[in-house]
Amino acid sequence: MKVFKYAIYLMLLACAACNLNQQGSAVITPTVPPVIPTEVSNANPTPDTTMITYNNAAYGYTFEYPANLPLDGDTNSQYLWIDRRINVNVVDKNPETPMGDAPIIENAQEVMIGVNNGRLLKGSIGAVGGNTPQRYEAYVVQNNGRYYQFTAYELKNNVVQPADRTMGNVPADTLALLQQIMASLRFN
Repeated sequence: MKVFKYAIYLMLLACAACNLNQQGSAVITPTVPPVIPTEVSNANPTPDTTMITYNNAAYGYTFEYPANLPLDGDTNSQYLWIDRRINVNVVDKNPETPMGDAPIIENAQEVMIGVNNGRLLKGSIGAVGGNTPQRYEAYVVQNNGRYYQFTAYELKNNVVQPADRTMGNVPADTLALLQQIMASLRFN
């Protein structure tokens, strides 16, 4: 009877070792992760290498952006949208000074933007005023008494999500576009 128990024990042990070996080989074998489709409403167009220079005569600044991206605003706009995901806003008050239902600033740091001192702000906006809760990253440059704020959002401004949504991060391609724009920023 003891021999029979030992034989069963050895068979179970062999099966367990075989199973572990199979699991180990599955872990080592490279696999391709599944492709998760993105929502069409938040799809970002492929960047174009052709650049257009935006020149704001009223507020005295220029920057470059890809020609295939729509720009909502004109040469005298105080604010505008680039591809409905990057907002440019020129204001007289420091965006870091709390004003009512302002965006939450979770992190702020000094940065150089070309030859200009600036600030990089990272944070989130809530559902107040009908906004979709989401994360943002913004560069703020002060020039001639004004604050020039370039903000990249997690979602395009025409994408509506539930107020209780879980926030993610600003997409890498949106941040790359923001950095490209900031690298070309010039004041007249």
